[in-house]
Amino acid sequence: LDIPKELFEAAYMDGASNWQIVRKVIFPLTVPTFQTLLVLLFIWSFNIFDIVYALEGVQAGPYRSTDVLGTLFYRTAFGGLGSSRTDLGLGAAVSVLIFLIVIPVSILYVRMVERRSER
Repeated sequence: LDIPKELFEAAYMDGASNWQIVRKVIFPLTVPTFQTLLVLLFIWSFNIFDIVYALEGVQAGPYRSTDVLGTLFYRTAFGGLGSSRTDLGLGAAVSVLIFLIVIPVSILYVRMVERRSER
């Protein structure tokens, strides 16, 4: 991200303080980048199941300290280590919850990208 020096010079010429430059010049120009980053990180956080499962197993660490929705779904639907307790209905409900969280955020991201590409 590169903010043109002319914008800083113009702000200084107009008598803006450092705080005003951050608030009125830097922040508005970096918001689209941070929006994209936050949405992608949010979506990618739901894809971390494989890492947690490979490192910690279905139990997701001591006292489920590294538990994410993916491991909760897997443990609920298919049971934990040596556990015969499974609940496919509750597991399906958790997977629908994951779907209802990720899809609107994904649609928001696609709309942001389309709006930005139209400019």
